[in-house]
Amino acid sequence: MSFHGWLYIVFGIFYCLSIVGVVFGIPLIVAGVGLLESNSNFSKFLWSGKNIDLEAALKRQKQFFLTTGILFLVSFGLPILIIVSLLLTFAFNPNFNDNLSIEINKVHKIPKLNSPNKMPYEFNPRGKEI
Repeated sequence: MSFHGWLYIVFGIFYCLSIVGVVFGIPLIVAGVGLLESNSNFSKFLWSGKNIDLEAALKRQKQFFLTTGILFLVSFGLPILIIVSLLLTFAFNPNFNDNLSIEINKVHKIPKLNSPNKMPYEFNPRGKEI
């Protein structure tokens, strides 16, 4: 457990290097410290046999699992929420296809046609002008 505690602390520090990552970094550090304290309480229980040490260890371990579970749900649910909101934004935007076709026409300079049956030029396979 001590390895995992230190691992969570290190990952939490790396997350805290960015401004947005502080939201995930601080709970990871708190969970890692709690896991280290749980490990030391389990070691005390093995040597002393007192139930109070076992209760403290299990309480810290419960806090660790609760914190990491909430972080997992948030980190799993946040991308799904972003994807759904983007899909809904583009699905209910009536001008999305029009704006997209205008931008494509600007880039590729596709001539606009007055009627769908009229070609902007006549194709002659013999190479003669019509």
